[in-house]
Amino acid sequence: MQNRLTQYVPSDQKTVKQLVLTELKEFGFSYNPEYDFDLDDPSIYEKNGGMFYVLKIDEKVIGTVAIINKGNHIAELKRWYVDKNYQGKGYGAQLLNK
Repeated sequence: MQNRLTQYVPSDQKTVKQLVLTELKEFGFSYNPEYDFDLDDPSIYEKNGGMFYVLKIDEKVIGTVAIINKGNHIAELKRWYVDKNYQGKGYGAQLLNK
């Protein structure tokens, strides 16, 4: 198994959205267009100096993390998720360290 941590690309959109919505469902949440519009175009993070990263194992998306640029060297983490089947194996830390 090979894992790769890369910048989001538009071809990842569908699987990124599916992963995040699956993880949200675990906590009793569902898609809300008011809060989850970024899942339809995660590249919006890059437009303000932020970033969206995707962690893949053998091309399967298993984790995500978004960084929002708040200015003055301040960042906010969002969309930090790891597929429940891969939790407890250090992948969340890998995303955070990026």
